[in-house]
Amino acid sequence: PVDRAFWIAIIAAGIVILRKRHVRVAELAENNKWLAAFLIYCFLAIFWSEVPFVALKRWIKVLGNPIMVLILMTEADPKAAFITVFKRCGYIVIPVSVLFIKYFPEYGRTFSVWTGAAMNTGITLNKNILGVDCLIYAFFFVWYLLQVRSMRPSRWRRNETLTCVLL
Repeated sequence: PVDRAFWIAIIAAGIVILRKRHVRVAELAENNKWLAAFLIYCFLAIFWSEVPFVALKRWIKVLGNPIMVLILMTEADPKAAFITVFKRCGYIVIPVSVLFIKYFPEYGRTFSVWTGAAMNTGITLNKNILGVDCLIYAFFFVWYLLQVRSMRPSRWRRNETLTCVLL
């Protein structure tokens, strides 16, 4: 129930923000036909699902993804918004994962059902998701480091470079 309430609140807040920014759904669907077709297909798949209520809940949760992307895309500077979101998520996911693995193993490690071997998961659900997160943040921080290095030398540039290298 807590997870459900959180996601409903986030999606509702996203819808309110998009309404205040005067985003028109019909125009979005017209300009993104493949995304609209995919979401309609997923909605129709609810009707032939073995568990339609669960499928409906998952479909509603999936609608949150384009809503959040639209919030970033409708910012005054979308590139800066994406950079800010990625940086802040990276500042949380990577250090907290290391913290959980190293100092709180009851939260940062699981054991294989088949072999009993320990697996580091950090704050993610399994080791593969942790690996994907690390890969995505590595790509992002290398790209961002190249962006920052092309700017004129300053204290801000030095701090951003140090942060990128550390993460």
